[in-house]
Amino acid sequence: MATDPFWSKPVDEIAQSLSSSVNGLSDRDAQAILQRVGPNRIRSKERVTPLGLFLNQFKSPIILILIFATVVSAVLQDWVDAVIILLIVTGSALLSFY
Repeated sequence: MATDPFWSKPVDEIAQSLSSSVNGLSDRDAQAILQRVGPNRIRSKERVTPLGLFLNQFKSPIILILIFATVVSAVLQDWVDAVIILLIVTGSALLSFY
């Protein structure tokens, strides 16, 4: 059994189904809803600091793999490869930060 779309119903019926009236909510009802669900505000996001923004550049899986490769190269004492990979990762992070 399909219900009629809301635009085809009378205004009184729609208001009643929303526990309201054609004139809107009463002050008492509005206060009760405000107490139950809180104010209708958009939550602001946390501010990102420049340091936080820079550190976020190292969360990418490919960057983490390259950092792991740098550590492996350093453990194997392959200093040239370790420095090259580290320079690439740092350059990429700086470029993305900028």
